[in-house]
Amino acid sequence: MCSVIISSDNETDSACVIDTLSNFSIYHYSSEKRELSVGSVLKSVGFSIDPTAEWLWLSPCIFLSVTPGSSSVSFYSLNSTQLTVTHVGDVNVKSFIGDATLNNLKQVPTIRRIFHVPDTSSFLICELFQESLLILVELSSILENIQKLGKVDTGMSTNVTLLCSLPQNFTSLELIRTSDQLTNNPTFVIVAYDAPTKNLYIQWNRDSNFYSNNSGIKLSFDCTSFCIFDNHLLFTTTGSLQILKAQRLLSILEKNTNENNDGVDVISVDAEKYLRKIEKGSTIVTCCVNRMLEPSLVLQILPRGNIEVIFPRPLLVESFSKSLRKVEDEHRYSKIMTAIRRHRVDYRVLIDEMKLLASEQTSFSVEIQLKLMINQVQNSHSLVLLVTDLNEEYFECIRMIKDILQTIIVKSEGAERKKNLEEAYLASLAKLGLFEEALNSHLIKEETCNRQFVTERVKFLSYYCDNPDTLFDTAIGTYDLTLASLVADCLGKDPKEFVPILDGFQAVSSEDRRKFKIDERLRRFSKAVRHLINDDLVQVDEVLKYMDRHRLYTDVVEYITTSLTTQDEILEENERKQKKDRLEELLKESKSLYGKYLEEHNRVKEASLMYRQGGHLSKAIDCAVKSGSWESALEMFYCSGDNKDLDVLCHRLILQLEELKVSPMICFSRFH
Repeated sequence: MCSVIISSDNETDSACVIDTLSNFSIYHYSSEKRELSVGSVLKSVGFSIDPTAEWLWLSPCIFLSVTPGSSSVSFYSLNSTQLTVTHVGDVNVKSFIGDATLNNLKQVPTIRRIFHVPDTSSFLICELFQESLLILVELSSILENIQKLGKVDTGMSTNVTLLCSLPQNFTSLELIRTSDQLTNNPTFVIVAYDAPTKNLYIQWNRDSNFYSNNSGIKLSFDCTSFCIFDNHLLFTTTGSLQILKAQRLLSILEKNTNENNDGVDVISVDAEKYLRKIEKGSTIVTCCVNRMLEPSLVLQILPRGNIEVIFPRPLLVESFSKSLRKVEDEHRYSKIMTAIRRHRVDYRVLIDEMKLLASEQTSFSVEIQLKLMINQVQNSHSLVLLVTDLNEEYFECIRMIKDILQTIIVKSEGAERKKNLEEAYLASLAKLGLFEEALNSHLIKEETCNRQFVTERVKFLSYYCDNPDTLFDTAIGTYDLTLASLVADCLGKDPKEFVPILDGFQAVSSEDRRKFKIDERLRRFSKAVRHLINDDLVQVDEVLKYMDRHRLYTDVVEYITTSLTTQDEILEENERKQKKDRLEELLKESKSLYGKYLEEHNRVKEASLMYRQGGHLSKAIDCAVKSGSWESALEMFYCSGDNKDLDVLCHRLILQLEELKVSPMICFSRFH
């Protein structure tokens, strides 16, 4: 079979075929029944058909043919209703090229083959025998002339562009169009393959000198087959499948042109190349879109002849990117999530494509896209897998998903519950490390009557814990011992292990002391010391010892300072005054102890400030002298009211300033 064209009408599609026996056949295809029936076969169409000729259809009623080695192109018009074919004229290749270009050619050009520019019907590529040149011919004027007059005007002019030169004649040629506008300096990547030598070359139409030695880049020397699909070059070697995007091919060609390399041999392509191992001897049959609208690559394994269908990852990602931009499709996110799950693609790829779309179109922010996705996707497992695949780099996306799900779940309370979203919401909380918020949510705490439901949710949260005891410890950290007992039971923990722990906490009468014990067990010392401060039965010395043991100086000072600024309205006046006096005393002692710690670690300037606020002026002065803060030292000395040892203090300051290489005379003159 040489060529096929499908022309559509309202009811059926017609497929016109010229087979190898030079018979012209018309088939009728029903899109509803998906059946193909023979309408007619024309053995005599009023002209001689050359079996070696190449055929190209320009429209449902116009096609052309070229015999290899000839210098003319024949145009024909088809009337599918009357089943007639009319020869409307020939055009010589000389008229295509023009006199200016002919002068640069060494011989009279003849056409070796013709083929279409992708996704167009009014542009033709001719490969010339003599110079291994490719020319781009615009056929719009010829087509318009045929449709109006029914014949070709041989005197009309056509736009012709030289594309590139090739190092030799190749057995297969394909084009990748990388620009949308053909009329505005289009860019093509030409892929040439020679089956006998298994060489695969690429070339483009941006070389300023078409007759230079730069005749392309050899991508592979052992290529067995290749295919162009969706602006991707796919080719097989002896044991691998390789895929390169058109933009990557352009960057390789541009780099080669800028460096003025002459005939670069096999190029080493970097990590942007997709490489996949395949069985030895596999060749590409075709690449198409399957019934689920997913790109499928069909491979034939030689010599056995087995057929294998694979789904290359770059093609899948490209299909996801295009599907996201189909705003008219209200189920696009559902289809994408189904495909991602079927082919086990990382869900982070989807988020990356969403971010790319948001950068291109500001109206489609990532948050808006996530809302649309959650509304379209009804399968809770897909949403859970999405959240689970995201790592700390996608923290902001997880937070947005959590907020969206929380809003939907809260609105659905009292009405129809969105149970398909609840697990995804718990998963987002777990990925953010908010296990305590998850356990305190109504999805667990208010569902205690449904024990099986709670057990499933608790076990679900435990999957996100590195340590099996993490969830139990988190439950204890809520200070709700009933919840802790429920979580331990749902996790299947041995009662001999957790019951004594919970009973020990329950036996503590004071609430602050109980919380202190819990936080100390969980090694949350900063929280534990706060409960110790709040317990009025605890002596100041006990708080200071605990603070010093765990180095909680800043936590204690900040917490007491905040507590003094807020008043407890529940307490009576006497109790409030006693609590305030106790906190003020504890604050002074804490600052003094903190000053001692700072002094031991040679942070004497800060230690001086802490000693002063703690009421230990002598120690504050000593630290001020050590740090060279003479103004602060003298100020604190006069505040103490003891002026007997002023000479001693000044002598110490002079010695310290000299050691610090600061002039004492300048300092004291400023002071006086």
